[in-house]
Amino acid sequence: MTDSRPLTIVFSSVHDALDINAFSTTIYHMAKALKEEVPDLEVVRFPRFFIQRRAVRKLLRLFPALNPDHSDLFLRYCAWQFARRFRGKRVAVINVVDSPMAIFLSKRMPVINVSDATHALMDGTYYGVYGHMSARETAFKHRADRAAIHSLHASFSSQWAVDSAVRDYGGDPANLSVVSWGCNLPDVPREQARLVADEERCRLLFVAGQWKRKGGDIVLETARLLKERGIAVAVDLVGVRPEDLFPEGVDVTYHGRLGKEDPAELARMLELYRDASLFVLPTKQDCTPMVFAEAAMFGTPAVTADVGGVASVVRDGENGIVLAADATAADYAEAIAGLWSDRARYEALRRSTRDTYEKRLNWKAWARAMVCILRDLQAKGQI
Repeated sequence: MTDSRPLTIVFSSVHDALDINAFSTTIYHMAKALKEEVPDLEVVRFPRFFIQRRAVRKLLRLFPALNPDHSDLFLRYCAWQFARRFRGKRVAVINVVDSPMAIFLSKRMPVINVSDATHALMDGTYYGVYGHMSARETAFKHRADRAAIHSLHASFSSQWAVDSAVRDYGGDPANLSVVSWGCNLPDVPREQARLVADEERCRLLFVAGQWKRKGGDIVLETARLLKERGIAVAVDLVGVRPEDLFPEGVDVTYHGRLGKEDPAELARMLELYRDASLFVLPTKQDCTPMVFAEAAMFGTPAVTADVGGVASVVRDGENGIVLAADATAADYAEAIAGLWSDRARYEALRRSTRDTYEKRLNWKAWARAMVCILRDLQAKGQI
């Protein structure tokens, strides 16, 4: 028998969707875009009420077994409270970057889990921050991901993550999808993007929170090699403080950390993206760098490496150049010099980069894709 009750769509996350700084502003933009597509969307935050205090967090680091995030009893209680809130309603939950909640919540209601990676990909030293976890914590993370992947549907931001869901957790490809994530900056109309090759100097932009892992040293060496080739080059660095000396004779400017919540700093960030000839990120480990979508909004092509989920965001020849994971500064210089010397190709790449932003690297496109997934599941009688 078909359920005739109206469908209530719920957006859930461990992060506060009203906090623009949560999860690098991603959660805020996701909820905002989905609200525009689903005006009656209900936004719920996973209740981590008592672990926000600094003293309690310090205690939990000393005694991780007490962490409620890893407690079946606590998570079962949260799922019960969540379901109780929507008792009597027909509900579908979009649960974002919070797989522990899926362990018990997916047993009570239809859940679509959204993430940018799996813990199988993060386990160990991929980011250099997971090696400290105990065996108990690691086992719990894998259990949570398995529950998320085997819920009604799991959506990831890259094929890299989907492949792991199938390979490492036995996920059914029919219940998995790749949906590109959007841009965490205010939308800029196409006419304000710079789609013509009107600059004489090749200006490289690097925006990152880590220096070596994101390849800041490679960017500086690439600039030096380009100058040796006789190409007028400049480098703008944003975010992490540089750890290497600037190459002699190359115009390099470090702009510090620019906060999106500060109007003046945000305006400066937008100006740097617009003025850049190329966005260069020779990253060594990454899931879904949001900076690629930010650059694409201005028609600024990216030059990067095929690691992690990068190739699902930057497609070679469409919105940038994707080099091998082990590419050297010489490889980057060669690729950039080749593109820079062919102005027709470079200008066409700027236009197609902006096209890519408009088609898939924006939050409206993500939200519409999520609604399509919901409608498809509903048509199949799974909701």
